[in-house]
Amino acid sequence: YGRNLYQLDLKNWGTTQIIEITKGGWLVTDMDINDSATLAVYKSDTEQQIAVRNLQTTEEKLYKSPENAKDAQIGSFKFSPDSTKVAFAAGYGPENERGEVYILDLNTGESSLYKTTEAPPHITVWTDNNMPVYK
Repeated sequence: YGRNLYQLDLKNWGTTQIIEITKGGWLVTDMDINDSATLAVYKSDTEQQIAVRNLQTTEEKLYKSPENAKDAQIGSFKFSPDSTKVAFAAGYGPENERGEVYILDLNTGESSLYKTTEAPPHITVWTDNNMPVYK
């Protein structure tokens, strides 16, 4: 069975399904929507891929997570202010707990390591289009 994401119209209380998750029983709970509410980013139901969905056209593009993060839990997605990049976290553990912050360039499809941390990080915001903030 699948779990889905809906948009709620606060004027008439109608709903529109905007994301359909078809595999497994997992939930889309770790996602971000850009400032203009035109793009959503979340972990795809395809193993270790990041999905970016255009909320107006429903077109979805998949990006591979970095090869060295294949054994990590990925999440904590956050769009850059100009929506050309997504910062995300990779967490490892419980033995040898650690984490990494990556930046995915949506134009090239490449992810680059931004920082290594002692614990799984949480991305909070971007200070500009090049610097995400995490804790």
